[in-house]
Formats: sequence, C-alpha cells, structure tokens
Amino acid sequence: MARTPKPWKWEERGAYYATVNGVRHRLSTTERKAQTALKELLEQRRSHHDIPSGQVIEILDRFLRFFEKRKKSEETYLWYKKHLDSFGSFIEPDLTTADLRTHHVQDWMDSHNGWADGTKHGAWRAVNRCFRWATRQGFMPKNPAEDVEKPSPPRREVVIPVEHYRKMLELTNDQNFRDLITVAWECGPRPQELLPMRVRHLELQNGRAMFPRDEAKGKKRPRYVYFTAAALEVIHRLVTQRRNNPNAHVFVNTHGLPWTPYSAGCRFARMKQKIGVRYCLYHFRHTWQDKLLKSRIDPITVATLAGHVDASMLARVYQHLSQDADYLRNALSRASAASGASDGTKETSASADKS
Repeated sequence: MARTPKPWKWEERGAYYATVNGVRHRLSTTERKAQTALKELLEQRRSHHDIPSGQVIEILDRFLRFFEKRKKSEETYLWYKKHLDSFGSFIEPDLTTADLRTHHVQDWMDSHNGWADGTKHGAWRAVNRCFRWATRQGFMPKNPAEDVEKPSPPRREVVIPVEHYRKMLELTNDQNFRDLITVAWECGPRPQELLPMRVRHLELQNGRAMFPRDEAKGKKRPRYVYFTAAALEVIHRLVTQRRNNPNAHVFVNTHGLPWTPYSAGCRFARMKQKIGVRYCLYHFRHTWQDKLLKSRIDPITVATLAGHVDASMLARVYQHLSQDADYLRNALSRASAASGASDGTKETSASADKS
C-alpha cells in the first residue's frame, strides 16, 4: 500500500514540500497552508487520474513529467507548471487534441487583462513548447499555438541612474539588502545566479564565482561571475560568517533566509514611493552592461563577462545606448573629428607630393 504524502520542510529554501508520485511540489512557507495545498493537489490529481487518452489536459501533464525527468531546474519547471496549469484551468476538462484550436490559446491569453506583454509572451512560450513537444511525439497532428497573435516581449531598456542607486543605499536600513544590491550593481549577475549563490560557488583566489554546467543557465558550459574590488570586499565579509558551510547561501535576509525574487521585489516596491520608479534586480544587470559599453569595453568582452554565448544578445535585446542621446551625439562627434583629422592628413600629404 502506497504511503500517503506528507508535507516536509526544506530548511534551506524556507518552505514546505511534498513528494507525490516521485515529483516534488512546493506547497507553502507555513505548515498550515502547506497541508491545505497538499490536499488540493491530491484532489486535483485524483480527478485527473483516469483522463482518457487524447485529452489536452493529459498532454499538459505528460509534458511536465517529461520535462522534470530531464533534470531541468526546479525554477524552470515551476515556471512551466504555472502557465500550463493556468491554461488547463481555462479550457474545458474534456477538450481533446482533435478539437483544440488556435482560438483556445488566444482566448486564454486575452482573458488575462492584467498581464503585461512580457508575461503574455512568456505564457505563450510555455504552451507553445508543450504543444510542439506533443506534435513531435505524435500525440497531436498540429501545434495550434504557432498561429497565435502574441505580443512582442518588451526590450530590456531600463537603466538605473547613479543617483537612484545612491538613494537606494540611503533608504536601505539593513546591511543584508545593501550587500545584495551592491554586488548586483558592481558585477551584473543574473538574479538566478545572484540569489542562489552559495559558498561552494566562490573562487576567491580568482576573484570570481563559478557555477558548474549543470547549475548554469542553458546547462551547456560553466558560468563565471567576476567580482570587482568593491564586490570582493562584500563577499569576503559574508564568507567569513559562513565559511564552515559550503552549501550556505552567500546572500540572506535579516531572518537568515535566502533572498527570493519575491522578497527582493517587495523591497524595491517599497522604495518606489521614495524614488518614483520600481526597479528589479534585472535592471541592475542591464545598467551594468550599459556602463561597460559606455566605458568603451568591446562588446565581445562585455558579452563574455555577462555570460552570453556571443555579442549578438547585446545588439538584439539590450538597447540601453539608444536612450542616451548625449552619449550617442558625443560618439558621433568623436568619430567625425577622427575622420576629419584623417582626411586633413591625407590632403597635406597630397599637397607635399605635388610640391
């Protein structure tokens, strides 16, 4: 007889989890809410246990099981699950793949008026990936999500003015959050690299952090995050407190718990009242790349430090320089002056030859 799943606390993540049929599920941060979430989860799985083959909701479940077995990161799995659960709740429970049409996906996206264009685009990506997989597996004759009129994701153009960064430091009463945004400002790591960074990732003798291939984005090559002198000063101080625990998180809040996108976002939300703009950790990364490019560091070096495969990502997605009219005007003036000096030299040489 199978054992009844029970919530258990994952201390490092500060939340309760349950393992159901070999799949780990995050329930809640409190035991009472975790019990309720587990009960709902079990009821949902029982209601879907005998789904006839060919139903769309079964395709969604099969894809999630396939995705998790491929050892993708838990955060990515939960991101897909969130969107696929949303789509599964929107459609009719008995909708079959033969009756599935493009308008089902379109109507689902349009029903969320509060979603920004970037969120809608991400939701479409999740469903499209699922149906593309199902088509290749032979579960569906055609992917109906391909023809959806989806919004384009917004370009990452937010750059934090230095006076706003200084204001954030002034508004931060605790050293924990100050350390977090200082390293984000100095080194530009991705939030999914900064927040889960642990002591074992640090290579202080080389002034960097190293994420092995299976923990790096894309899981194709190791990822190195290099620290400036200011960032190293912060890292050394924090590691001194946690050097005996290689799995300890480098950045924790005042309660000793690792920072999460939500907890960091709440801090930026409160700062909006004083600054006037709500920032996020990704904006620090964009600003850092903007600073490097304006310092005339070549794009290949910037891309390498940022962890991109090549420099095309900078040109395709990051459009920070297009916002700075003074910088572009000065760059054009420098180029024009250099060209004029070169032309003058050629003219002088030509005159000398004639004489």
